[in-house]
Amino acid sequence: MFGVGEITRLINEIETDILPRICNLAVEIRNLLFTFAAVFLVVAAIYFLLGAGDPESIRKGKEKLMLVVIAFFVAYLLLRILVGIIRTFAPNYVWCPQF
Repeated sequence: MFGVGEITRLINEIETDILPRICNLAVEIRNLLFTFAAVFLVVAAIYFLLGAGDPESIRKGKEKLMLVVIAFFVAYLLLRILVGIIRTFAPNYVWCPQF
C-alpha cells in the first residue's frame, strides 16, 4: 500500500511534470487549429472571389467556411473539456494563462 509520503510525492509529480505537459500540448493543438483555420479561410475566400458568380464555386466556398466554423467549435469544446477534467482532478493547479 501507498503511504502518505508516497501519495504526496505522486501528486507533486503530477502537478509539476504531467499537467504542464498537458497544458503545453493543448496550447500547441490550439495553435495548429488556428493555422489550419486560417488556411481554410483563405481557400474559402479564393472560391468566393474567383467564382465570379459561379454558383458551384460559391457553394464550395460556403461549404469550406462552414467546415472551418464547425472545426473551431468542436476544437474549442474539446479543449474546454480537457480544462474541466484537469481542474476536477487538480483544483489547486493554476491553469495555463494562454486559455
